[in-house]
Amino acid sequence: MEPETGACEAMGRSLKGLSRRKSLGTLAAHVVILAACGAPGGGAAQPASSDGKQKAKAPVALRVHTRTGTDLDKYFLLRKADFEAQLPHVTLDLDVISGSPPEYITKVLVVHSAGELGDAAWATSRAGYVKQLASKNVFHAIEPLAKTDKFALTDYYQNALNEATWEGKLYSLPHITEPGQAGLMWNRNLWSSSGRPEPSLDWTYDLLRDTATELSKGPNDQREQYGFAGQFGYLAFMPLLRAFGGDLLAADGTRCVLDTPQALAAVQWQHDMIRRQYAAPAPGQAPPGGLTFVGARVVMQSIWPIAIKQTPRQLAGSFTVGSTLLPKGPTGVRGTMVNTHTMGVTRTTKHVDEAWAWVKWSCGRDFAVDRVISGNGGPVGRPDVWRNEQVLRDIPEWKDWAEVMDKAMPNHIPANLRGQEVEEALDKHLGGVWRGEIGPPDGIKQAVIAINEILRQPRL
Repeated sequence: MEPETGACEAMGRSLKGLSRRKSLGTLAAHVVILAACGAPGGGAAQPASSDGKQKAKAPVALRVHTRTGTDLDKYFLLRKADFEAQLPHVTLDLDVISGSPPEYITKVLVVHSAGELGDAAWATSRAGYVKQLASKNVFHAIEPLAKTDKFALTDYYQNALNEATWEGKLYSLPHITEPGQAGLMWNRNLWSSSGRPEPSLDWTYDLLRDTATELSKGPNDQREQYGFAGQFGYLAFMPLLRAFGGDLLAADGTRCVLDTPQALAAVQWQHDMIRRQYAAPAPGQAPPGGLTFVGARVVMQSIWPIAIKQTPRQLAGSFTVGSTLLPKGPTGVRGTMVNTHTMGVTRTTKHVDEAWAWVKWSCGRDFAVDRVISGNGGPVGRPDVWRNEQVLRDIPEWKDWAEVMDKAMPNHIPANLRGQEVEEALDKHLGGVWRGEIGPPDGIKQAVIAINEILRQPRL
């Protein structure tokens, strides 16, 4: 006997009121009844057998490849029961692959070559990894699934979708999207002795340099405290480079453009912070006891937005922090670079509907809002997450971050998808500049030669 319409409506209202911390048994019972109603979120009614009884869907073990991390498999496990409650015939099976992003990508491609690929997979736009997997036919195109399902891709930032697009087709949904390591955090306990006003949105890089110099302590060659941690490595350096008007690659990814006056100004600024003001350490240089912001040996550091939630938890009350955005550069631009984790349906899955359900859910608004507020990870690339009222009440600083996210600059990927090699060449040659082994102009020249040689290689 089918439930009456009024009962269905009442049950729908009851289900919407359930939190994910309520009894999963109650939730599952609601889902079963709603399925009979044909209500949204409950699934369509099951096909009837010849005797009139509805058939149960065959059990599905949904295998999802992911890297390990608080914001990935650890959080997925926290939400596993919630997903399975929505699809009672599905068991979420996480294939957690440890190691760095390049190690993860290599292992996924090995599994793919062996014909053992799972049903969905995580990827990242960094170094063009998601595009590399798409080029190797790992992912199912997203637009056909979204069109059939009337799923609104317009709910996502276009610049985030672009990061997961290859040869005109979208292959994954944005899972975590941020405008780069574009924030500034400081130790308020160490700051209080300076008598200076705290950093603000109208700061300049000159003011950052002068303040970091003043807050550094100890002899130049044996600092006991540094004013600033520096911006080293590809992800951290790009916001600094772009704030000064420079860039690493041309938009089409075919040549290195680091040899401009603007790029030289950015490299020179950080070189001088290390080698002349002694206000930031060279990579690998540490005072006795180690050099960390958490250890209260560094006053300021650049941050990802989620650090606003995670760092105070990590500090456990040892000191308090403040945060804002990194300064605008000489041209009035705040340096950014879209960095997107993605989740996609694999091309070879036999469980397209279930895999698509996982991708939509784990890349959805409610999933992301909970993850951000609980401090377990960053936001999905959607304006309704970045500007969510609950998030902004919990993290007021995100109002400024959201405005930056709206205009975040793209991550220019090598046309031949050799992003990891480009990153390594950049770190190698600029690392020599930071350590004082070579001057900024010559270090840039060597980096440009090396990177252009990489860009001339065949596509991966």
